[in-house]
Amino acid sequence: MYEEGFGVAGNYTTAFEYWLRAAELGDAVAQSNLGRMYRLGLGTEQDSRKAVMWLERAANQGYTVAKTTLAIMYERGLDGVRQDIDKAYTLYAQVAEAENSIKKKLELGKKYTDRIQHAKSRTEKQKYLQQAREWTEKALVQAKNDRNDEFIMKAQEHLDNLSRITVN
Repeated sequence: MYEEGFGVAGNYTTAFEYWLRAAELGDAVAQSNLGRMYRLGLGTEQDSRKAVMWLERAANQGYTVAKTTLAIMYERGLDGVRQDIDKAYTLYAQVAEAENSIKKKLELGKKYTDRIQHAKSRTEKQKYLQQAREWTEKALVQAKNDRNDEFIMKAQEHLDNLSRITVN
């Protein structure tokens, strides 16, 4: 309410105080919002360490918005977070499963496909190719179960492209 100004004048400082109270009581949405506010310096000093701490608390409760934010931070090495692709992809996978999202499963399959070219060894390339296939197949199975023609076509096309990749 205070953050967005719904029914009251927008005030990040007041919103921060309310989110902090709720976050300290264990509310995952509040923890995630508090992490965002620390990350962006809204209503408080910017503090990447506290941002990650609050986002991780929310993520540990299964809050997918926090998991997605952390995944992006780890994938790109943002806000003082050391880049960690494996950790990022683990979080993306948890979100895709928790939300039962065809789109997110297919996106993860494509992310793994993109990692193949950055892999340092044949073993790593094979690992990424296998993960790409697994997530794309999960998307395809779900698309077929849901009779989602758009994603059936997209997932099948991606699987066809994966079948042409050779790992040397």
